[in-house]
Amino acid sequence: MTDLQQSIYDLKLLQYGAMKTLTPGVQAMIYTLSCVESEEQILQKYCDIHGTCYMVTGKSGDVYSRARPEWQQLKEFLQ
Repeated sequence: MTDLQQSIYDLKLLQYGAMKTLTPGVQAMIYTLSCVESEEQILQKYCDIHGTCYMVTGKSGDVYSRARPEWQQLKEFLQ
């Protein structure tokens, strides 16, 4: 688990544990949520720095833009 995942996990455990009993199943779901949220944050930061598209030169010499895979993955999280 990365530091970011661990910090999200610890925070969510505290928040949820204050309201409900933490069963092993709930802890596993919180772990999964922590991993997803940290990946979303990492992808968003990458897109903020590098943009959502990059330029490509085709075989004919035309230049066009393509969506970054990181942006496409981030869009899937947001749907």
